[in-house]
Amino acid sequence: MRLVSYETVKSVEQRTRQKWCGGVGKEAKFCFVSEGWWVCFASCPGSMYVGHAEPELKAGDKIKISLEKVS
Repeated sequence: MRLVSYETVKSVEQRTRQKWCGGVGKEAKFCFVSEGWWVCFASCPGSMYVGHAEPELKAGDKIKISLEKVS
């Protein structure tokens, strides 16, 4: 099985989440933690995680995505 898709990058974004860092009640402290970098596609509402390092992609870039079964 092999699937190939050609896509246009809509955006590249670093996603974060809020994490409790200490304290209780009014003294509670929260910080933001990186969830890594994601590429969003122009042709669909989907996105793909691409790791913790910023990828060398920008909006408007054309990319090829392939999916293969290896076993």
